[in-house]
Amino acid sequence: MIGVVICTHGAAGRGLVQAAEMICGQQAHLAVVSYEMGETTEALRQQINKSFASFEPLSEIFVLTDIKGGTPFNVMVDIIRDAPQYRLVSGVNLPMLLELFINRDNLGLDALTDKVLASGQKGIYQYTVSNEDADEDF
Repeated sequence: MIGVVICTHGAAGRGLVQAAEMICGQQAHLAVVSYEMGETTEALRQQINKSFASFEPLSEIFVLTDIKGGTPFNVMVDIIRDAPQYRLVSGVNLPMLLELFINRDNLGLDALTDKVLASGQKGIYQYTVSNEDADEDF
């Protein structure tokens, strides 16, 4: 099994996990790290390292952060820079998380990363009303 660490500003990660677990069920080997207002980057680094250590028997970890260039992302980059057994993807959304939870037991890191990225992109959609839609039931 591939471990999962979700690191976001505030409670965003916890909310996404709660929603995903409503659909996929409770997940093992999962850590959510929240970067709180006023927290130092060193304190965040310690939380992340502790979450990684909790996965000791696992060799591969998939990491999701909220935004590229944000503190959670930057600290993760610094920690995993030279570690090929980790994957880091930013821009976490619920479709990505569902894809990850569903497939992390069946796919390797590279294939899983491709699926997670594709699901995240496909999950972004703009609905526009047209005259043809007016009479349809959804």
